Amino acid sequence: MLAVPLSALVAHAVGISVLRGDDSLRSTADPLPVALTLLPSTLIAQLIVNAAPIAVFALAQAGVASQFQYSFSLARIPLFMVVPLQSMLISPFAQMIEQADRAEFVRRVRLGATILLALAITGCLLGAILGPPIIEFVFGAGRSLEGFGVGLLVGAVIVHVALIIGTQLLLAARRPQDVAISWTVALAAAAVVLVALAVPAGITLASGSAVLVGSAAGAIVALRRSLNALRSKDAS
Repeated sequence: MLAVPLSALVAHAVGISVLRGDDSLRSTADPLPVALTLLPSTLIAQLIVNAAPIAVFALAQAGVASQFQYSFSLARIPLFMVVPLQSMLISPFAQMIEQADRAEFVRRVRLGATILLALAITGCLLGAILGPPIIEFVFGAGRSLEGFGVGLLVGAVIVHVALIIGTQLLLAARRPQDVAISWTVALAAAAVVLVALAVPAGITLASGSAVLVGSAAGAIVALRRSLNALRSKDAS
């Protein structure tokens, strides 16, 4: 379990080094201290997605917990591709912040958010329809949650990817404190949803909803603070 957060931390350090090595985007911050300040955020990111199966295994029946594990294993595949590639986003994001005017930056951010929202909705629908047969084809009969549960997990993972992209945008703007705030908001929102829905909706739906709502809350904070970062740049 430690491999993923460590790989994310290394990706942050590499990304900051690339950012520092670009003369037009040079920062006064050293890569390693900045990366270490992001370690709590990295751990929170893993807690959000890993707490869901832990909660299900602790509170759900064995059969349901197994179905959740198989379903979530397939739904979270995009995360295994996105996390190691985080550092590749920092330099182009930094160039966009430096070169684009505020209107163009806002347009690009809104376009990206719209695309990710469309992908999340599409992922929910396709996950609900195609998810169970695919999961049972891969892992065996009876190993999948019902369609709604699978669709919820797929959508949650895509929204979580949006949160990761939003925090990389903040990192490119040299706002590591805002990165921490975004992940903290995400964790708090996820915890509230998990506690609120665990009894009325069941732990499986509550866990998926927690990842979805928490990631959405964090992504919104990250995008708003990215826009604030550009306003501060314009003011200076």
